[in-house]
Amino acid sequence: MKSAGCDPDTLFYNSLIHTLGRAGRVRDAIHVFEVEMSKKGVPPNTSTYNTMIAMFCHHAEEQKALDVLLQMENARLCKPDVQTYYPLLKMCFKTGKTDNFLSKLLDDMVNRHHLSLDLSTYTLLIHGLCRSNKCEWAYLLFEEMIGQER
Repeated sequence: MKSAGCDPDTLFYNSLIHTLGRAGRVRDAIHVFEVEMSKKGVPPNTSTYNTMIAMFCHHAEEQKALDVLLQMENARLCKPDVQTYYPLLKMCFKTGKTDNFLSKLLDDMVNRHHLSLDLSTYTLLIHGLCRSNKCEWAYLLFEEMIGQER
């Protein structure tokens, strides 16, 4: 790539981080994110942070995923989107944290970052809440989702 006169950009690094994470090479992905990108002067974007968060969630590294979210918010280079929160919400159901932790994530999404839930997020939440025996909450979300279609 370098011999052809091409410098890696954010899209390249996002793909590299994603591939390393999927291959289980989490340390290498962290190195690319924390060292290589800044050394080359390539700023992370929302997709970069989302990729890191999804990777940590995939590898059951809840605190590291939350740390990346906090880093994203503090850096103010870009803003979280619905895809930022999707793996975190999914992790809530995998770890059984369907009370305070899930509520806080949803509150941050909607009230702090002014994000609207999309169909896949509603589906994830409704399905997960029903499986967690929180059917009343799931039904409230279903009604909210249907109300948005009108």
